[in-house]
Amino acid sequence: MYPQNRGRRCYFFFDEIQNVIGWESYLRRLLDTENVQIAVTGSSAKLLSREIATSLRGRSISTEMFPFSFKEALQHEGIAGEYLVRPGAKQRALLENRLRNYLCKGGFPEVQTCSEEYQTRILQEYVDVVILRDVVERYQVGNVLPLRYLIRHLLASPATLFSINKFHNDLKSQGIACGKNTLHEYFEYLTDAYLIYPVSIHSRSVRAKQVNPRKIYAIDTGLVNAFRHKPQPDWGRLLENLVFMELRRRGLNIEYYRTKKGYEVDFIVTGSDKVYSLYQVTLDINDENTRKREVRALSAAMEETGISTAKILTLQNEEQVETDTGKIDIVPVWLWLLSSDLQ
Repeated sequence: MYPQNRGRRCYFFFDEIQNVIGWESYLRRLLDTENVQIAVTGSSAKLLSREIATSLRGRSISTEMFPFSFKEALQHEGIAGEYLVRPGAKQRALLENRLRNYLCKGGFPEVQTCSEEYQTRILQEYVDVVILRDVVERYQVGNVLPLRYLIRHLLASPATLFSINKFHNDLKSQGIACGKNTLHEYFEYLTDAYLIYPVSIHSRSVRAKQVNPRKIYAIDTGLVNAFRHKPQPDWGRLLENLVFMELRRRGLNIEYYRTKKGYEVDFIVTGSDKVYSLYQVTLDINDENTRKREVRALSAAMEETGISTAKILTLQNEEQVETDTGKIDIVPVWLWLLSSDLQ
């Protein structure tokens, strides 16, 4: 189109190019034969470096884009500086308030300044129009009804165990026809579209990972809140989803853990240094039974894994608990989110 630019550095920007068959070869030819720099964007996990490495042979650097984190949402609102370093009582109250707001509206930039009514409508549109249409068109889905049911079920029940077999039976009881293999395909489509993230049980056995149900988390708590069935937000699930997404942003490997006695720990994570960390998420531990349950699960997991420290993340509580197996830090989620080191 512009032959006069052939001798100078040119920049190419492609969006959703993964939908074009053979796009990798075309980009590789551009890189090899022309003086160019290329930026590729798309709403598919297939654009990650692990998927395109064989085609572009290390010539690319991938960056995942997420909705605003809690810290980024604060900065977008103009809250930074002294609030994020050593907050006093007034700043602490503000941050706790903003955390609840963030749990409800999430991190998509467009909804940050909208009224609650428009927040919900916009987020529902994201799912019903953008994501659903994208999946249907990309994979030529003919039976849309069970896909829509699956999306709404997953968004309405984050931080819970999910079984394709159980969901298939639920659809069957409602008279909705859809094969199990098709549901597995739909589930993978939604994962590829960055709507949901499945988390497997921690185990060295591949079979154990396959037979145990996975926990499901959503890309954004605002989407979860927009599709809730109850009149009030489920703060506990929203909080756990928020913690998962922050760990995911940091590029950590995340699994859930079940002790030999059946106690469950929300997250066991590893980074590039392969050091394990344990996290339990709960609204608060003021109730003695809740405290005992959370500490008991972490203590058992610490003993079985050899991990000497762990965290319980809550809305407000802050203290330290010494157990026979090690130290457990109880930390407010907002403080943990604003710290530079999440480990």
